[in-house]
Amino acid sequence: FIIKNNATTGANCAIRLIGTVEEGSSDITIKNCEISGGNRSNTNIFGIYLGNATITSNTAGAGYDIDNVLIENNWIKNSYNGIRAFANSNSTYENLIINNNEIGSDNLEESVGIIGINLNYCPNSIIKNNFIHNINWSGSPNAISGIQLNNSNNSEISNNKINSLWQIYYNFPGGGAYGINAMSSSLLIANNEIFDIVTTTNSPTIAIVNISIGIRITGSNQRIYFNSINL
Repeated sequence: FIIKNNATTGANCAIRLIGTVEEGSSDITIKNCEISGGNRSNTNIFGIYLGNATITSNTAGAGYDIDNVLIENNWIKNSYNGIRAFANSNSTYENLIINNNEIGSDNLEESVGIIGINLNYCPNSIIKNNFIHNINWSGSPNAISGIQLNNSNNSEISNNKINSLWQIYYNFPGGGAYGINAMSSSLLIANNEIFDIVTTTNSPTIAIVNISIGIRITGSNQRIYFNSINL
């Protein structure tokens, strides 16, 4: 199936799961689809969006009770974030599985703008066997990431291939580029292949948030095994 939203302006996505205080969205599978937004440079355009009734790139879009979602074997492209799942501390998203997807495109104009997979308050998630590539950003000093987790404890990131992430905003100090950017605890990060992660601001005097990093983590009780990183 081809699922495409041609809108290039405003707040839009190709697939949207809504979870509100009154009603969530659970036990859903998104599989074997080509999923495309309309503009990789628009901060409010997403391939797959899990949130509330408001589509936005800030925390106002956090939803409720979107649980047991499987996103598998899809090609996701032409969006600011490939997959964005934003919950909140009062109602997390449980048991999200993102497996065997391609996120990005060899054609830069159809690739992903800034983050391949972006999760917030999604504990016990499994992100595995995905190919995330050709994320290239020059429009602002925002950091780019292949996979980004916030407050998503006890999750697994394994067997992913992440390459060709370029943050090329040339005005000092620029922005960082991270293969995996994980701000959560008790994670398993294993057997990932990460290479060609580039920022134009690498320097001994630059802040650490503005450099190229294969795996950037905060939190405790981390298990990091057998990853291959070649910046």
